[in-house]
Amino acid sequence: MWFARTSEGFRAWFALKSAGGSIRTGALAGHFTVTIVNPTDAANTTAVVSESAQKPGLYTFLVPSAFLTTHSAGDYGVVVQVAVPAPKSVTDVLSDVLTVSVEDLDSVAAGVSGVTASVLAGSVPELPQGQPPTAPTVAQALALLYMTLRNSSESTATERRVKNDAGTVVAKAPLSDNGTTFTQGKLVSGP
Repeated sequence: MWFARTSEGFRAWFALKSAGGSIRTGALAGHFTVTIVNPTDAANTTAVVSESAQKPGLYTFLVPSAFLTTHSAGDYGVVVQVAVPAPKSVTDVLSDVLTVSVEDLDSVAAGVSGVTASVLAGSVPELPQGQPPTAPTVAQALALLYMTLRNSSESTATERRVKNDAGTVVAKAPLSDNGTTFTQGKLVSGP
């Protein structure tokens, strides 16, 4: 098994051979169980294996950057259990150590930052009228913040209104103040 650093993490590669030594093609993702263990043996993650379109019999999976950056530099244990059924059955266990340095983590983080920068370089449209989503995309969250800061807004003793560029109320939130505690409720659909 060998590893190549990418902006997404580390791409692992391995060849699958039958008991007779011939290259085994056509194995499916369900024939593999991949476990990646962090350097302190306190957490693990899994990965999905796929066969190379360029070289059948060569298989690959991703050790994701999010797992690596969460658990820092060190030696990660990587185990691939193989159970390909008959007629061309293969049963095997492959293992290796992926050594991740601080420089590797910096490079992976820079790759993620580059992807993030390219995503954020585009314009973000204003949100339509309606309750903001409970699990927004980054673009939706930024749009709401930007609309709140850029556009005119209104607050009364009982309500706060978020407007779009045209001045239409897209979301509003109830307000209350009892002299001790100020409370803003959840944003709901305008007007």
